[in-house]
Order: sequence, then structure tokens, then C-alpha cells
Amino acid sequence: MNTGQYSGTIFRNMKYFNTRILKFILLSTTLVIAWGCWNATKMFSHSYIRRNYQDPPTPQSQVSIKRSVAQYMACFCLNPANDNFKNSIKIGKVTLDEDCFLECSAKSFAWGALTDWTCYCFDRFLPNLGPMVPSNRCNKQKIVYPVDECAGRFASTEIYRIFQTYKTDEWDIDEYFLGFFPLPANFKEVVQASHEYTSESMCFIYCESIELPLAITNERYCFCGYSQGNFPNEGNRMTPDLIKVDNTNTALVKVWRTMSPDYRCATRIFLPPKTASIVSLLSFPGSGNSWTRFLIESATGVFTGSFYSSHRMFNAGCFGEYDDEHSGRTLTSKAHRVTEECKKNSCKTVVLLRNPYNALLAEAAREFYKSKTTPIEEEFLANISTFFLPRVTSKAKGWLNINLMYLQYARPLLVIYYEDLQNDPIKEIRKIVKFIGYEVPHLEERLTCLNHDISGPFKRPHSNHGVDPYDKATIMVINKNIKILRDFMQNLKAHDGETLSLPSYERPE
Repeated sequence: MNTGQYSGTIFRNMKYFNTRILKFILLSTTLVIAWGCWNATKMFSHSYIRRNYQDPPTPQSQVSIKRSVAQYMACFCLNPANDNFKNSIKIGKVTLDEDCFLECSAKSFAWGALTDWTCYCFDRFLPNLGPMVPSNRCNKQKIVYPVDECAGRFASTEIYRIFQTYKTDEWDIDEYFLGFFPLPANFKEVVQASHEYTSESMCFIYCESIELPLAITNERYCFCGYSQGNFPNEGNRMTPDLIKVDNTNTALVKVWRTMSPDYRCATRIFLPPKTASIVSLLSFPGSGNSWTRFLIESATGVFTGSFYSSHRMFNAGCFGEYDDEHSGRTLTSKAHRVTEECKKNSCKTVVLLRNPYNALLAEAAREFYKSKTTPIEEEFLANISTFFLPRVTSKAKGWLNINLMYLQYARPLLVIYYEDLQNDPIKEIRKIVKFIGYEVPHLEERLTCLNHDISGPFKRPHSNHGVDPYDKATIMVINKNIKILRDFMQNLKAHDGETLSLPSYERPE
């Protein structure tokens, strides 16, 4: 073989070899990109739809369907060696979030956690939860991303609060019925999924199974979606009587609120350190401080803090409870006192004021039941004469003194009346968010979904017990305290320059 032939052979072999290398590189690159996109899509989508889409249930399968009510709380970079896992029960691998909730609920656990698609059940959590991971970057699998807070060492952990589990034959969807509504103009924006109508209950179960908060039917199709301000309480609900009068409106739909959380307002975060200034949330006990914290967190998506570091509040989902009030990571700090720092240097303050007759009774019920949400019932009423009345006069004096102290030192000041918060919570929360000064991304969207879950886990249901525990002498004392506070407030101005006042809380003597 001469030199020319040899060189040509080498050239042809190198060309063939280089072509194979190029094809291999292209194929490898394509696979890597596809793998990354698949995982990225999974990571960014699962925080909103947390279970696989299921086929619509059939009437024949209805009796065998189990439902669990679980609220997504937060995502943490939780090391498997963390003390929290030592206090848990490991269920094992699951394919659906729902499987984890059902197992934990069946074992009477209050919390469930998913990490690397492994389910753990907890009675309570310890404060050392590790760094928080934003919900849109939370992934249950150990996948390394450039922005992964866990740095690829272990999977992030989603934490859920589990409320209850029951079979479909144990509930009635009528209690979740919102009403008849005209078909809104933006109905396409509301609907996220649909299937052919079989029955109202099957539509309800289907929408709940794919984690959408609204079930909507027109007796031809079942629609599932999110409220865009159309339902409920927007002045467009049609009662059966109105439907009979307005029989020209044929485009009516029936709407239910499923028990699936609305993830648009379920997520919470800590702000970066030193981001927020101190805003005190002050009240006399029993005036709705914990409920107000829930409303603030739901509306803003940011945790609130507390002066007290209550483990009970932490395990109710207030994960900012142990955060130092000077950290700047939470929006407000709950207290029932004015700190020495705020006495020396004015602190921006929200003061919650409630009718003392109701506040005193609510605080007594909390002490009696060791719970903020247990309804006032016969057991408590039977012990009023020994548990409540002997201390009510001193407690009423405390209501006056603590509110006088708040109003004396708080500057700038926003006063929120509990009764206004009850009547129109969205309006009052708008005032608080504006006063705090935090720019909330998608505020209107969060307020819309908050309107569907306004009570949260901290508001005691109203009880029509018909018992008035206050005698004439006690009423005279409380009425006098109300007048003293009102006279004091007439000389004060709120942050917007308006003179403060106090509602007519007095009772006839």
C-alpha cells in the first residue's frame, strides 16, 4: 500500500469515527435536556396539583371511596437525621399524596410529610425544621438543581396538616353547596378540568380528587376550577325564589366548595433576614389575635411571628412562632404586652379591640378547654359560677389596663375592631396589609381564595347557648371600664390622622 492509499484509508476511518462520536454526543445531549425538562416540569407543577389526575368516579364505586382533608403547609430542607424524623412513624413509599394522608389519618396522626415519595406521620413537629424551600422549587425526589436549597444532599420535605378522613357514604355535599350562579363571562378562566356529568356527588368527588376547590355543574357537564371572584358572596348568588322570578336566566350553574385546599393561598414563606421591620400585633387575650394571624398569612403568603414561642401554635401551622421578632423574616409579631423596646422607641402597631363581654368569655373558654376552637357547650356553662365569675371583675380591669397601655405607646397605630373583622374580614385585612407596607404578589387572587376559607383553624364556631353569665354588678364594672377607654381614645389619632373611637359595647344596667 502506497502512502496515498494509506492516508486515504486513515481519513475515511477518522471521518466515520467522528460521525459516530457526533451522533453519540447529539443523542446524549438530547436525553440530558429531556431528562432535565421532565424533572423541571415535575418540580414546578407539583406544588399546585399534588395528586395525579384520576378518572371520574362512577356511582358504583362511590361507597368505597375514602377522602382525606389535608392542608399543605410548607416545604423544608429536612435532613433525614433530623430529630423530627426520630419522632415519626415511617409508612414507606407511596405513589399518591392521598395515600400518605389516609395512612396517617387512619393512625390518628395530625401531620404527614413526604420526602423522596416516602411518607412519614407525625404527632407534632419540633422547631428545628431546617431551611425553608419555596413551594415552586419543592421536589420530593433527590434531584440536584443549581438552585436546590438542599444542595442535592437529600430531598426536600413537604409538610401537610391532616384534619379528617371519612368514606363518601358518611357525608352530604349539601353542606358544601354555595348556591346557584349565572354563568360568568370569564368562565373559561375558571375551569381547569371537566368531564361528562353523571351526578352532583360524583362531580364533587372528581373535582376534589384532582385538588380543585370548586365543583360546578349544569346537569350536562361537570366543571372543576378556581374562583376568579365569581363565587361566592359577590352579589350574584341566585336563591330558588329568585330563580322562579327570573326564569329568563337559563345559564345558571350550581357551585360547591370541595374540601381541597386552594393552593393559591395555601403556601407560606419566610422573608429573607432583615427584610421586614417590626410590626406588633397586640390584643387582650380572646380578641382574635390567632385568627388575625391566619388571615394575614393567607393574604400575604408570609409567616407571622410571636413573642411567646407557643409550641401549640407552632404545631397548628404557625411556623414563624419561634422566629425571633428582630429577624425581619415575619410580617408581624403577636403579643399581649408592650415590649420595653417599643416603650422607648415607637413601634408600628396593629391593636385588636373586641367587646369585653365577648373577649372575657372567649378567653375563659380557651383556659377551660385548653383550645382556641372548641365551641362553648354545656360542660363549660355548668362551671361558669366557679370557673369564670370569681375572676371576671379582675379580668375586666385587665382588659382596660392592657388596652390603655397599647394605645399609649403604639405609634404609628392601626386599630382593628374584632366585630368589623367578623362582618367583613377581607376589607379589614386589606387595611392591615396596606398598613404593614408589604407588597403582596397576586394579592387579589389570594384574597379571592381566602374568602372560601375565612375561619381557618383558629376561629371558634359561634355558639347559641343563650346563657348570659354576667350579673348586674359585673355589668356596671365592665360598662365603666368601656367608658374610661372610650374617653381616652377620643384624644388619640390613628396613623391616617383620624380620631379614634370605641363602639357602643355597653350593656343595659
